[in-house]
Amino acid sequence: MPRTKNIKTIEAEISQTEEQLRRLKERCDKASQKLDALYELKKHREQEELLKAIDKSTRTKAEILTFLESQKSCIKEIRLAENLPSVWLEL
Repeated sequence: MPRTKNIKTIEAEISQTEEQLRRLKERCDKASQKLDALYELKKHREQEELLKAIDKSTRTKAEILTFLESQKSCIKEIRLAENLPSVWLEL
């Protein structure tokens, strides 16, 4: 038959579990911050890459914007047809 726990034992376990949870939350927050920083870095690099491509291009600003808008429209149509997540629209 299992031994019954007294209140002090239970309180000690509660305290220990709360501390474990606090440490896990800290680790989660750090990982989340790192992930956010990586997303920002990726976005920045993609923007640099895009600007370099535009600089090398012989197309005008209007031609580039028209192309990008047409691609956005195509993605919207595909998403509606295939019921893809809306995250694809955030270009």
